[in-house]
Amino acid sequence: MDTFALQLDLGAIQTIGLIALGVLLLLAILFAVIIKKIVGKIIAVVILVGLAVAIYSQRGNLQSCEPGTTCTFFGVDVDVPDPNPDLS
Repeated sequence: MDTFALQLDLGAIQTIGLIALGVLLLLAILFAVIIKKIVGKIIAVVILVGLAVAIYSQRGNLQSCEPGTTCTFFGVDVDVPDPNPDLS
């Protein structure tokens, strides 16, 4: 192994160093993009699950409203129809 290192001149070692530096730089950029995509997906999943929970809880509030009254859904007044308007 020592004889191989002795056969390389200064220019070859500098070239190999630059190539290694370029490869490492490309790998760093690739890893940054991959990690960014993964973090973005995790953030998107957390937001969507949060919205789903909020909508489900508001849906539960609407189901607990009495027929023929007005309830709120995310701050908007919603009229809950009476299923049997003739019996009232």
